[in-house]
Amino acid sequence: MRIALCSYSQKEKETALLMKLGKVDRFDNGVFCVYAMQRDGPYDAVVVMEDGARGMNFCMSIRGSVSYTHLRAH
Repeated sequence: MRIALCSYSQKEKETALLMKLGKVDRFDNGVFCVYAMQRDGPYDAVVVMEDGARGMNFCMSIRGSVSYTHLRAH
């Protein structure tokens, strides 16, 4: 399973838990995440580990630029 992790800060505990599920690519910028999904995708999941405005920045970047073809359907 490939997981895109979006977070501005290092969250070691949560990242370690996700790594048990599969390969985790960490992004601290929504634009870089979108670029990787379009170039290297598809990803099985996208996890945004920020709340408030910071989390919304990731969600807006991803939602506006990524189609369902960049995510695997299960």
